[in-house]
Amino acid sequence: MKTHEFTLILTTDPNEKEADRLYSIFDDGTITTVEGVPQIHFHREAFSLESAIVSALLEVRKGVLMLPMYILNQRLCWVQ
Repeated sequence: MKTHEFTLILTTDPNEKEADRLYSIFDDGTITTVEGVPQIHFHREAFSLESAIVSALLEVRKGVLMLPMYILNQRLCWVQ
């Protein structure tokens, strides 16, 4: 497997409870806000970039119900 680096851009900033829930689900992402834009930057091991992104999206969705997002510099999108 290869480590894939990508950033999920969130359309809303997770509150402290949501952030704690997310960190309890994944350990390969960092929640941050850059110039007012909330995001999660991942270094995820997977066989392909697509599978890395999909698994991250599913985990974020599990942690924060239906938090809208899109992926920086990627074609795959998921929105509520």
